[in-house]
Amino acid sequence: MVTTPTWNPSDGLPGFLKTWGALIIAVIALVQPWVIAAWRRFLRRGSIDIYETGSIEVGYSNFGATIGLHGTLRAQDRDFFIRNIDLEVVREGDQSRHRLDWGVFRSHRAVLGRPEEMTLELPAGFLLMMAQPYRYNIQFFDIALQTEIRRILEPANGSWVATVQPEIAAGRLDPEDRLAWWNAYTAFSAQEVHVSAYTAVDRLSYWTPDTYSLTLTVRTARPDRVFKHVWSFTLSESQVRSLRLNVVKILQETCGQSYGQYNFSYVAYEQRAHNPRGSPQPQ
Repeated sequence: MVTTPTWNPSDGLPGFLKTWGALIIAVIALVQPWVIAAWRRFLRRGSIDIYETGSIEVGYSNFGATIGLHGTLRAQDRDFFIRNIDLEVVREGDQSRHRLDWGVFRSHRAVLGRPEEMTLELPAGFLLMMAQPYRYNIQFFDIALQTEIRRILEPANGSWVATVQPEIAAGRLDPEDRLAWWNAYTAFSAQEVHVSAYTAVDRLSYWTPDTYSLTLTVRTARPDRVFKHVWSFTLSESQVRSLRLNVVKILQETCGQSYGQYNFSYVAYEQRAHNPRGSPQPQ
């Protein structure tokens, strides 16, 4: 008669099970951090929430059409490297589209009464971490429009230099006499080259009384992802008139006459119901 061996739990584990059990536990303990890291990197897609603050700053200057935005970016489920951020503006009246690229990062502190003391920094990619939301304060430029404005201003600048250089050489125009320079510029502003440049730069502005769709696009690297958020804003006739007064200052700066500050319009964010906060959009 053959007797089948039995195992009683009170007898303890057989030796080989003890050995393999300890080995398995050690392997699991060793592999666990790698599994968690791989899951976080490859399986958790993550997202970026975009929280706006304050109002939208709309401008027009020798940088072209500009928009200033500030708020907070928050990473969910994983860290992201932000490669770049840009805007698309669509005028709803005629569906004309314009792209604005990040131009400068601005400091979050400003000295009241002395806006020229605000710190500016050229934009660059940055790491957005889950544990540390990023406060952004960015002025966006229409680079294509900026290039066109500079092309128009070149003849006016060249003509201005040709006008004042002989006066300086003859001693009739003192570089330190601001009133004399202003009088010289006033006379120059009546010339055809100045009037033509003013008219052309004024016509290039696409800010008109209308409602605009504004899409903020955040692009990341490794992984390559795109996150978008859509708002809208409205410009009134008085706000557009104020912005167009900046054309005078653009021409003044072209001729080295800088007086006062540019005008900006500060408009409210108008939320779009079809765009839930933090939802990534396919590229």
